[in-house]
Amino acid sequence: MQKWERFFPNPDYMNIPSFSRSVSRGSAVGWFLVLLLVCGAGAGYYLYQDNLAKRKAAQELTAERKLKEKKAREAAEKQRIKREREIREKKEKERLAAQKAYEEAQEEKARQAAEAARKLQEQAEREEREKRRREELERREREEEARRQEEDTPVEEEPEPEGRFPQPVKNRMPELSVYSIPCRDDIQTEKDKLLETWSWDKAEKMEGMEEFPTGSSPWKKGKDAGRMQALLEKCREWKDAKLASLKACPAAKDFPGVPENGAQTVRRTVEIDSNIGGWHSTGLYAPPGAEISCSLSGAPKDGSISVRIGCHTDSLHKLDEWKRVPEITMQVPAGRGRVKMVNPMGGLVYVNVGQRPRRGKVFKVQISGAVPSPLFVMGKTTPEQWAEQLENTKAPWGEIRMPRLIVTMPVEQLKQCPDVQKTAEFLQKNMALQDWIMGWDTKPDRLHHPMRFVVDRQISAGAGHSGYPAMATKDWTNSIATGSIIHSGSWGLWHELGHNHQSPPFTMEGQTEVSVNIFSMVCEVMGTGKDFESCWGGGMGPYGMSAEMKKYFSGTQTYNEAPNKVQLFFWVELMYYLGFDAFRQVALQFHDKPYDNGELSDEKKWEWVMNAFSKVTGKNMGPFFKIWRTPVSERATGRMKDLPAWLPSKDYPACYTAEE
Repeated sequence: MQKWERFFPNPDYMNIPSFSRSVSRGSAVGWFLVLLLVCGAGAGYYLYQDNLAKRKAAQELTAERKLKEKKAREAAEKQRIKREREIREKKEKERLAAQKAYEEAQEEKARQAAEAARKLQEQAEREEREKRRREELERREREEEARRQEEDTPVEEEPEPEGRFPQPVKNRMPELSVYSIPCRDDIQTEKDKLLETWSWDKAEKMEGMEEFPTGSSPWKKGKDAGRMQALLEKCREWKDAKLASLKACPAAKDFPGVPENGAQTVRRTVEIDSNIGGWHSTGLYAPPGAEISCSLSGAPKDGSISVRIGCHTDSLHKLDEWKRVPEITMQVPAGRGRVKMVNPMGGLVYVNVGQRPRRGKVFKVQISGAVPSPLFVMGKTTPEQWAEQLENTKAPWGEIRMPRLIVTMPVEQLKQCPDVQKTAEFLQKNMALQDWIMGWDTKPDRLHHPMRFVVDRQISAGAGHSGYPAMATKDWTNSIATGSIIHSGSWGLWHELGHNHQSPPFTMEGQTEVSVNIFSMVCEVMGTGKDFESCWGGGMGPYGMSAEMKKYFSGTQTYNEAPNKVQLFFWVELMYYLGFDAFRQVALQFHDKPYDNGELSDEKKWEWVMNAFSKVTGKNMGPFFKIWRTPVSERATGRMKDLPAWLPSKDYPACYTAEE
């Protein structure tokens, strides 16, 4: 039995039309339901997939949003950390700035206190000096008063000293250490770094400079005028030319000379004390045509610093004859802290402090490309070090440096000097004596600028002249080379350096080449130990000058009409009988109460000096000035009539005019 037969036992039942219709309708409904179910399932699956997609998209959006939020939080955190760091750094800078400002304020306060203390000390020293001066004047007045009282008492007159003239007053050597201003320059040659070997034979030379003036073949105006002018223009073009175009000038070998072949160039660091003005020696020589580079560190901003190559500053362009190239030095400002320069003629290298800053300090300069040259520094260089420098040097020039004077000489002369230490001490002593007699211990600025003396083959005027540097021909340093200057002195050197000291109250009209020899005399007598009769080649004492003085006092010439040697003897007699300290006291009076040198008449200047010497001696100097026929008025001499008259001797000037 089929399964359907259980429900439809009668197979005929299937043939019933109504049953067939019912079955058909049932199948349609079934298929519809199936279709509906399928469609519902598809729609459900679509909705499910769509829901999954949306949920995934939402999750991705959420993840992206969270990532962005995380990044935003991280960026915000970084920004916060950065701001906090900036705030901390700002606070630290403010703290450091405040601390620096405080320290600077403290330093400034300390500096002001030190400056105030220094000024008080200087004022106290001035007052002390003035007190001592007044006490000395009072002492002299008391002695003079006592002498006058003794004269009032009838006593047997003492005989005149043996000889026609009284003996000179004895001069006491003053304390001269105050004129040795310390210089903090430092040159550590042991730290030199070797660069390269220099040779004149291999150095590239300038073209068109094969002919030049020399000592044996000078150029003279007239026949050589054209090439003299061309050479001068070329020398001046060098100062503005590009470094690459500058090479060694062939004339350099003739003068000032060149380093020996095989000279070693170095890199050297020197320390410069800006509290000392002028050229600072470096112990280096620039070969002709070699590039010299300098780097400055810590240089004062308020000082005019420059670098110089060459010390022979005299220009020969006004002379009718040239024995060397007319202009051979160069100087370049170092305002930016770096300098590169080339001098076709070569020369010693200097760092120039043109204007001392208000607060001097030590700064460093690194110099490259020059060769070492001998430099003796008094008080620092030992004899062994000096001997080593002279033995090893290949430079043509060197120097002796003292606190108040630097002497520049050829190396060949320096090698001859038997005792450079003793010579340096002698030169320093004589420079200090010139400072002393002019009272420059009350003018410290002048002591912070050492003088210089340079010898040359040919200078711009005469055999020697004053200035910075004072200059002379090479034979002037022969006495330094041999050491004989210590015993024989050097009238010409004292004279030219004296011009640098010469100032009121000893600069009346016509006195330029007369009163300057006050400085020569103090160096010859007190510095060298000569007697007056041995000065100026012999004859600067009353015996040596007796013939000239007899002629002058017997004649009618005024003081200003007399020869310079006679005019000088007026000052020498004051030195001879009153001593050199009297001149210092007169100079100190001028420093205390200076007059306007341009406004005061010549007569008034002479009267001022007469009054000043009268204050120093406590006596009436009028008769002495009148006997010498100096331009002083009767009215001026009359003001001192109450003081006892002063003359060198009781029979003055008959001691000269009387027949022997």
